[in-house]
Amino acid sequence: MFWSSRHEYQPVATTTDDGTASSSSQLGESGSPLRSASGTASPSSSGPPKAQQWVVVLIAVVGGLALAMSLAADVMRVKQSASHMLDAQNDLHCVYPSSPSGGYAVAAAFLLIVAQGVTLVHGGTSWFYASRLDTRRNRNLLLVVLLTNLIFLAVTIVTLSVSSLDNAHPGTYTLRSSSSSSALSPNQSPDPCPVADSALFLSASLLCLFTVLLMEAYYLAAMRTLQYAWMISRYCTVRSVHLEAFQREAMRASVVPIGSPRSDLESGEEIKEA
Repeated sequence: MFWSSRHEYQPVATTTDDGTASSSSQLGESGSPLRSASGTASPSSSGPPKAQQWVVVLIAVVGGLALAMSLAADVMRVKQSASHMLDAQNDLHCVYPSSPSGGYAVAAAFLLIVAQGVTLVHGGTSWFYASRLDTRRNRNLLLVVLLTNLIFLAVTIVTLSVSSLDNAHPGTYTLRSSSSSSALSPNQSPDPCPVADSALFLSASLLCLFTVLLMEAYYLAAMRTLQYAWMISRYCTVRSVHLEAFQREAMRASVVPIGSPRSDLESGEEIKEA
């Protein structure tokens, strides 16, 4: 399964009422029986298996690489847009007409702020109760994800406030030499103004937030799935062993050796009935 420790059956010596010694199999982990001869339960291994830690580390590395790639792609877009604007600023300049697309970007930022708040609350409660199931390394990884989430939440709020002060609508190029400031013809119209539009930086922050949100969702899903699988497997294994022990005791109690007082009494009753 998900852990390396092997469940083994070991005979445990017990003493019956008539003084005869008997042996019963009990479940043990790594060579230790589940119950001792006195009937007290021995301490078992607590917490999720070590394989969970490797899964969490792998998810964190993949999420970090995706975040770094998205940031690098945004930096390249900003550089290309800046060079494009420098080449065109001799003949063109940007105007920002009113457009509903900026409102969509602001609404998306607000929705992400709400989603990040809910995720922070859920992750905080998970970190608070993680001491019962998780190891210290898993709690530290979850804390790092929460802090990163909080940082990008602040970045979203700051970017949203800046884009609300500046005009976040996409701009269009117009001829600088034109006295009437008429727009270019459709065949001469280039792409919208890139660098002056703060929606580009808003989209970059949203992309980073989506990456962190997905990373945290994968983290929590993997942690909960492995925890529940580990707990269910432990419960089923221990329950099956207890059921086998109960059936063995019932069968041993039902079998009466020949020559015992109980067997003589039962044989006398059978003869009397015959």
